[in-house]
Amino acid sequence: MEPDADLSPPGLARLIAGFLDKLELEDVTIVGNDSGGAISQILVADHPQRIGRLVLTNCDTHENFPPGIFKAMPPLAKLPGGMFVLSAPFRIPFVARQAFAPFARTKIPDDLVASWMRPATKDSGIMHDAKKVTAGMNKRHTLAAAEKLRSSQIPLRLLWAPGDKFFPIKYAKRLASEVPNAEIVQIENAKTFVPLDQPQRVADEITEFIG
Repeated sequence: MEPDADLSPPGLARLIAGFLDKLELEDVTIVGNDSGGAISQILVADHPQRIGRLVLTNCDTHENFPPGIFKAMPPLAKLPGGMFVLSAPFRIPFVARQAFAPFARTKIPDDLVASWMRPATKDSGIMHDAKKVTAGMNKRHTLAAAEKLRSSQIPLRLLWAPGDKFFPIKYAKRLASEVPNAEIVQIENAKTFVPLDQPQRVADEITEFIG
């Protein structure tokens, strides 16, 4: 990205909205997982014009952005050298694999984890962008999106793994109670990375939702 690009959560939502505009897409189905779910909520709340429906798997909502121990990441990312400290363990393949293991019930392929880590650890520009994205995570953005979604008529389906310790189902239930056209579908035998644990089930639910 350009050095001065706005990569805050609202800025990322604007980038996606601009992408939809350029392609002149209509009735778009947005699917968000993990931190991408937070950006998807902001996108639908602030730029709903081209969006037909929203699907969320386990993700940041309300004050749970970022969740739990990850709340320490944005302040650290803002410090000089902070992103290097945050990323240092992930430069060791075994440590990176172990770090992601709690997010999935199934084993995440080693080459997939490596592909997630490689860009930021090999390219200073991508690391610069990652720092800006991480530093911008803040619950005020998801809380504002949740408030705006109260008046949204865009259908929302929450495909949620109920036993996830990072994104407990209570947050899905809270969002579903606030958004008019929302429903929860519980996805068993999955953790945070629901699409990795239950890809066919997620695909089937999205297909049925699109109708």
